[in-house]
This record gives sequence, structure tokens and C-alpha cells, in this order.
Amino acid sequence: MWSYPNNIPLPATTVKTMSEALAALDFDALYCAFKGSEISEGAGPVVQTSVERYCRALE
Repeated sequence: MWSYPNNIPLPATTVKTMSEALAALDFDALYCAFKGSEISEGAGPVVQTSVERYCRALE
């Protein structure tokens, strides 16, 4: 079951701030709670692309 607050988008400025914090980290993989959604390599650029797409969607 999904909680309603998880469906409320974060402001683009918040997402950009989070992206800047992540840019300082060296990571290659991401893991999640949903099987099959892991990113085993190249996760940094994937996150950056996702941030850019998310922010464009809110414009």
C-alpha cells in the first residue's frame, strides 16, 4: 500500500539541493526495495539525468 504523502512531488529546488549533495559522493550502484529496479553500474549519471528530467517536468 502506498502512502498519500509519497505521491506529493518535492519542489525542484529541493531536488537540485539533494543532487548537489549526491554529486560529492562517488557511487556506481543503487539498490531499492523493489526487486528488479536496482542499478548495478553507472548510477551517478542515471541519478543526474533523473534530476534533470524531474525538474523539467515541474517547469
